Amino acid sequence: MLERFVTYGAARKLKNTSVGTVYHFPQARAHLTDIEKKIIEMLMRNPTGLTKPELLTKISVPLEPLEGSLSRLTSQRIIIHDLEESRAASWMRGSWRGQGCLGA
Repeated sequence: MLERFVTYGAARKLKNTSVGTVYHFPQARAHLTDIEKKIIEMLMRNPTGLTKPELLTKISVPLEPLEGSLSRLTSQRIIIHDLEESRAASWMRGSWRGQGCLGA
């Protein structure tokens, strides 16, 4: 189904990963905050996921705005929080991964 969006120019297929295929939907990006866009960009570069400390380091934002953005992206099912695949964080368990259908 996502390929149909590519065919009609509403999306671009960016890459295939071990987690899935990443698509870019420019119109969807317009509804994201700057922090949410940075999170999506980092997850696209790291398709196997990132822990909260890794995200804090890579996008250089305070903890509270990061947590708010992660919560919004998770509730909108743009990203998922994978508790099974902990990437060793001392104060937080699990990592976040892009859902693959929004892109950045």
